[in-house]
Amino acid sequence: MSVQTAGGGEPAAQQGPALVTGASGFIGSHLVRALSERGIETLGLDCRPAPANSEASEFFEVDLRETAAVDRVLAQTKPETVYHLAAQSSVVVSQREPLETVATNVTATAALAEAAATAGTRRFVFFSTGGAMYGDPATELVSELDPATPHSIYGATKLAGEQLLNALVRIRDLELSILRPGNVYGPGQDAAGESGVVAIFAQRMLCGEPVTIYGNGSHIRDYVFVEDVVEAAMRAASCPPALSHASTG
Repeated sequence: MSVQTAGGGEPAAQQGPALVTGASGFIGSHLVRALSERGIETLGLDCRPAPANSEASEFFEVDLRETAAVDRVLAQTKPETVYHLAAQSSVVVSQREPLETVATNVTATAALAEAAATAGTRRFVFFSTGGAMYGDPATELVSELDPATPHSIYGATKLAGEQLLNALVRIRDLELSILRPGNVYGPGQDAAGESGVVAIFAQRMLCGEPVTIYGNGSHIRDYVFVEDVVEAAMRAASCPPALSHASTG
């Protein structure tokens, strides 16, 4: 998993509230809990209801594409940090519904960042993708220095979101961190989804059902534990920015 940062100002420990979009999701719910456990006022936003065990101090059931509603949430809460996880994350759906995926992952992301800058947010932490970013790499190990060549609409929208945000912080008083996690696993992962092979295999084994590995078994993938991703996100919120918006013109 790689982390990139850009923006203006010096690193600072978080003191104000944090807003987590996609707070009902697998990673988002873990992040809400971790932030709350550190004594940070944590707000959740998702188009789905809050999980029964959510530790968010306040929860907003809002579709990210409802720009006016999102603007009101940011203006009301004025979060110091926005962790943006909400997305149309299905590769299969993205291939079938490209315009809807662009609306959620690109247009709504830009609107959220604008609302955050207007509300005085210090750091915007964007969850991009590692698994769908590099297409078919020539080597087994890739990093953020390797060319981004996404083959899916989903991967392309995440790359577009990164580039748009990098341009936005050059003209807005906002710091940016980008994470590219891939193949995240851990407690609470949905075994019924199209990804999450660890959860799928675990459930099948517990039920005494067979598991299927496609290919000849020689393929290699990296997996990262959800709590490590959450820790990386929280560190990204306070690590030094690499670029000052004031120096870029």
